Amino acid sequence: TVEYELLRPTSDVRFTLTDLNGKVISQKSTGRQAPGTYSVTDREVYSELPSGVYFLRIEGDETAAVKKIVKM
Repeated sequence: TVEYELLRPTSDVRFTLTDLNGKVISQKSTGRQAPGTYSVTDREVYSELPSGVYFLRIEGDETAAVKKIVKM
């Protein structure tokens, strides 16, 4: 599970999962979200991937963060 926090209302939260080479594996969008703490589960983003290292980019209107995911 990956948690993220929004400090302001966001018109769209986008998740982009890439492999070590930067290849986009999947993309997901949540739509509008109010301020608060949210989480996304591995089942929603990367449950069917083989073992490896991936990067999950979480983007809002004015902010972005990258989380490293090691799947065993």
